[in-house]
Amino acid sequence: MAETENKTETKPPVKPEAAKPTNCAKCNKQFKNKLWYYKNGKYYCTKACWRASLKAQKPAAAA
Repeated sequence: MAETENKTETKPPVKPEAAKPTNCAKCNKQFKNKLWYYKNGKYYCTKACWRASLKAQKPAAAA
């Protein structure tokens, strides 16, 4: 019994929870469910928002 009292319980390290995205990168709509698109390091609410952001980036990259 003395041995169990002297031992200290070690807990595994706790990982911080990953931050969940809250808004679309293009239209800034709030995500209401878990359906979102993660493309190029950003979160989008629909595929249409993702495509619109691609179109907006192309002219800026060409100039």
